[in-house]
Amino acid sequence: YIKDRRVVITRKEDGCSATFVCRDGEFSVCGRNCAWTEPTKETSHYFTVAAKEEIEIKMKSLNKNLAIQGEIIGPKINGNRLRLSELQFRVFGMWDLAESRYLWWDEVVEICGRISLNHVPVVYWGHANELDLTLEGFLQLAEEQRYGPGILAEGIVVKADEGQPLSFKVISNKYLLKYDL
Repeated sequence: YIKDRRVVITRKEDGCSATFVCRDGEFSVCGRNCAWTEPTKETSHYFTVAAKEEIEIKMKSLNKNLAIQGEIIGPKINGNRLRLSELQFRVFGMWDLAESRYLWWDEVVEICGRISLNHVPVVYWGHANELDLTLEGFLQLAEEQRYGPGILAEGIVVKADEGQPLSFKVISNKYLLKYDL
């Protein structure tokens, strides 16, 4: 499905998925299956990151109906395998609510730059045909990823960056074995 298409491959961050939505000037904080208006003990990290990164202010400055999807990483999140000293948010996608479409990676990068949000690290961005498009090739790429010296990364996420949206994750077997997952 990705042959002959442009793709973006990003490092899979080991954290907690979060979505921040700005629709008609109203800001929402969302997890995988829920939206919250107030923090609780279980959801405080979503609100901490939103406040620290000033996500509501930044999103409202765009004057656009948009959902920003990303990963919260850091202390107390999945064992903090990235060994961070404070919570961080890294964008991995954006959904344009008005146009009902995911933004392409160049659009995501441009908006992240405009509102000073970090995106997930890019492993590869180009034509898929330049890659080894076998399972072994993707596994090798996933197993090469590190969060830091000697710190295995969870894997990679491969997304089509043109045509119909398509994405898949490739999790490192070395990572799964190391953390007994």
